[in-house]
Amino acid sequence: MAKSSKPGKGEDVPAPRFHRRGPSKLAVQVGSTARQLAAGRGFSLLSVASRWRDIAGAALANHTQPLSISPSGVLTLKADGGAALLAQHQSREILARVNAVLGDGAVTSVKLVQGVVARGRAETPKPAPPRIAPDEEARVQAAVEAVSDPDLREKLTGLMRRSLEASKKR
Repeated sequence: MAKSSKPGKGEDVPAPRFHRRGPSKLAVQVGSTARQLAAGRGFSLLSVASRWRDIAGAALANHTQPLSISPSGVLTLKADGGAALLAQHQSREILARVNAVLGDGAVTSVKLVQGVVARGRAETPKPAPPRIAPDEEARVQAAVEAVSDPDLREKLTGLMRRSLEASKKR
């Protein structure tokens, strides 16, 4: 039976459908699923795992990994080798920092488990800008002064400086 264009008495009007065009944010699509998975593994909030480098510090974060937080407030950390001893010595600071993120009293103690920790990507330092002669720098600035977009001007300047320095090395 076909629906009429105008609803009569007692008929429900279907809600209009809105479709997004183009890509949508991944966080919107998987946010609730990720929270459920994290809660199942013992994390009340994802913020401990996502902020672990800030909480533990760069040196300790490369050798430790938070595994879970129990309902009774025990933070379980995986540590490799000698980092377990360092984590044990810094456990009070770690507790204070985790409680600063989650709220006072969320974590009461730290339990260490020894194992192999997958290390994150090492942060590489940004290369120093190439050094060119003052007369070449003046030529570069003159060449890009007509560009109105500041971001494009900056990228073109860097490209020209690198190409001038590369031509000197040949």
